[in-house]
Amino acid sequence: MRRQLTALNASNVVQGYNERQHLYVKAAADVFLDTPSYNAHSSGCDVLWSGTPLLTVPGDKMGSRVAASLTAAINCPDTIARNEDDYAEIAIALGRRHPPPT
Repeated sequence: MRRQLTALNASNVVQGYNERQHLYVKAAADVFLDTPSYNAHSSGCDVLWSGTPLLTVPGDKMGSRVAASLTAAINCPDTIARNEDDYAEIAIALGRRHPPPT
């Protein structure tokens, strides 16, 4: 999966913003890549509220299925991956929807 994700433009990754900026940063993102082992909870709600797609792959534990529940609740099953390979394919497709600025 890492090999495939290198196709994404790492220079567009946002890190280190303050509390007042968090919703603006989430709204400016092309996609939110959820972590597989322990999913976004309240952050996932913020991301979806901002209109940014949340990509997730549900796991075996409850904490790894939260984001899938959130996206299913708003009827966005296309961003729930079946496995890690599917996750990488969807991530690359979503990242390519918005070409980097020139």
